[in-house]
Amino acid sequence: SERVSSAIDAGARLDPWPSQLRDDARPKDLEVGDADETAFDEDRGMTTCVEETANGATLLAVQSWVNEGGAWKLSAHETIPYAPNSQAGAVLKCDNRGCV
Repeated sequence: SERVSSAIDAGARLDPWPSQLRDDARPKDLEVGDADETAFDEDRGMTTCVEETANGATLLAVQSWVNEGGAWKLSAHETIPYAPNSQAGAVLKCDNRGCV
């Protein structure tokens, strides 16, 4: 995506999906809540949720999905820190190449 490419161009490190999907790569004891989904049409949709990490940090997560032959596949994933009166210290942006 253009957002991931812009981050890479600005010096961000790309972590490919195989490294992102390892069991030890995900935050331990991640809790997901307040999930919602929207289908824009038969082929595109979006989900949102709040993720809470074991240390109490909360993240707002947004995922974009595409329907390929009847199977919904993740096409993009982004998170930002989410808490009252806070500013984002880091943003996660992902596309088909991986995450920055």
